[in-house]
Amino acid sequence: MNRKSIGVLLAFVTWFLLLTGCSAGAGQNGSGTSATNETAQATEPGTESVLPRDAKIGLVYEEDIGTFTERFTGSLKGYLAQADIADDHILERVVSAANMEDTIKELTDAGCSVLIVGNTGDVPVSAITDNAHKAGVPILYFGMDPGEKERARWEKKGIKAAYVGGDNTKAAQQRADILDAMDFSKIDLNEDREIGAIILKDADGSDAERINLETVEVLKERHYTVHILDADDEESGSEESDDSQEASAEEAQENPVEESEEDSEADVEEGTPDGENEEPHEAIWEEDATPEEIEREATYELVIGKMEEYGRELELILCANDSQAAGVWKAISEEKRLVGHDVLILGLGAGEETLREVARGNITGTLFNNSMEQAKCTADYTISFLKGIEVPHYTAFDHVNVTVDNAQEILDILSLQSGSESAGEDATDEEAALEEAESGS
Repeated sequence: MNRKSIGVLLAFVTWFLLLTGCSAGAGQNGSGTSATNETAQATEPGTESVLPRDAKIGLVYEEDIGTFTERFTGSLKGYLAQADIADDHILERVVSAANMEDTIKELTDAGCSVLIVGNTGDVPVSAITDNAHKAGVPILYFGMDPGEKERARWEKKGIKAAYVGGDNTKAAQQRADILDAMDFSKIDLNEDREIGAIILKDADGSDAERINLETVEVLKERHYTVHILDADDEESGSEESDDSQEASAEEAQENPVEESEEDSEADVEEGTPDGENEEPHEAIWEEDATPEEIEREATYELVIGKMEEYGRELELILCANDSQAAGVWKAISEEKRLVGHDVLILGLGAGEETLREVARGNITGTLFNNSMEQAKCTADYTISFLKGIEVPHYTAFDHVNVTVDNAQEILDILSLQSGSESAGEDATDEEAALEEAESGS
């Protein structure tokens, strides 16, 4: 099968999943019953419920690094609009973890009928769930799995709560599969019969960090010897790094006060050595940089140091998000090292930049988490909750392994999705786009 046929097939599968909502690839891995079957049982002829006319939906999440949440929420609002939920009835809040619980209370007090929550940071999911439950408001989680123990609590106490997202347990297995498919000589790059690795941390013990740790465990279960190079000093080193960054920031703020604005401007205008060495973009960087840019540069600096410290011992770098993968690739390329020859990079997330680098062979592999199909399922469950219909507590979608062999096809699918007029555009319109792409390629 040629690349064109593979791309069209993958895009068709995505379109089919959007047509069928939660029926394909979901409701497995612990939910017991597929979402489609459960909904079908509750909506037999003559039992359909009417959507409340004044229904309000609370959508709250902590801003994260990467593109998944942005894609997910955009698609979700489109699908809710298709279900006749007016835009001004979707109360969207992007908050810090510190304000998460207060925002949940604000939304329940505002009369929201359903809450959709993601990226809660270090706030316990149980506390958020209990607050919603006490207010009599069903809650849906996306982008972060509350865990088996929490879901069991929902079941036991009859709490109306659900998780829709990627299957994070299988995600670790799938990342290990990427390495498993390679000859061992392509993994053990320094021929010492073990894999020297570092794990890049994400904030607040997120799903990404758990997937990284579980990936290592899966590799060990498959009889690989994995040596985490910085396991002993990682925590203390991180604290020292944070302290030094804070000290540098304070010093940078204090130094400009020592000279007047007139003197500084004169130095720059006259081209004096002091003016040439000022590098004013450093201050702009701290003030205007996006979280993604900050993460990329921090990862770049970290990996440069790790390569200097461990040399050829470092063979595998496990990233927690797209920005980290980009920072790792920048560091490796500047150190004149080659991916696949000197080091391997496993990403976690499939933003356009990461996918392009995977397609070029600059990142070994990553996982694609389909935000669009998860948004469709979340919208379906939201409508079910509004109609008083129960939904499964756990609906997990498989990730897709992305390597140099299929990265371009995934990019093509994202291009088709982003090219739609709205994230929740009818599947028939996407089918027409697929036919046009097939005839034109």
